[in-house]
Amino acid sequence: MLVTCQQIIDTHCGNADALLDVGTLLLNFGFLTRARECFERVCELAPTDPRPLVNLANTLQAAARIDEAIAAYRKVLPLARPPLSHRIASNYLIALQYHPDYSGGQLRQAAAEIGRQFGAAQPMAARPLDNRPLRVGFVSADLCDHPVGLFLLPLLRELDHTRHTRITPLLYASGGRQPLICGSWRARAR
Repeated sequence: MLVTCQQIIDTHCGNADALLDVGTLLLNFGFLTRARECFERVCELAPTDPRPLVNLANTLQAAARIDEAIAAYRKVLPLARPPLSHRIASNYLIALQYHPDYSGGQLRQAAAEIGRQFGAAQPMAARPLDNRPLRVGFVSADLCDHPVGLFLLPLLRELDHTRHTRITPLLYASGGRQPLICGSWRARAR
């Protein structure tokens, strides 16, 4: 694959779309340095196209070059349009969470600014419970043979309806099998 990618890079060094496709392939297979080189070249070829800058920012974030990733996200955010802008904003906020100098307050402030900038929905006011149980949802791709299910087991035991009548846990999993934790906890958790 790397040989073929290099042949495409060499043959189509002036074709932004070809380099963007190869860079994306390299990024998806974890070849971050080579992907970065492709995206940097596409940024030179197509400076107003936000796609290579987004991919460059994602590559930098994957490579744990958080300062550079944040700078790239900040540069591309004004260029992006929905729905791409929402994904970029989300990735930007994730990058901020990995930056050691950002406090919780600064992260909330950045998220609020992104919300104002992109017209995020206003938070809904919580409704009172009015003597109904609080429903707490747990979502995982796999609650069967996965550590997530095992980690949830002690928590679900604490939320057992015999002890806490005001909380109803709901479990959601994409697998077709009965979750492992349900057999150990309660059948009603399915």
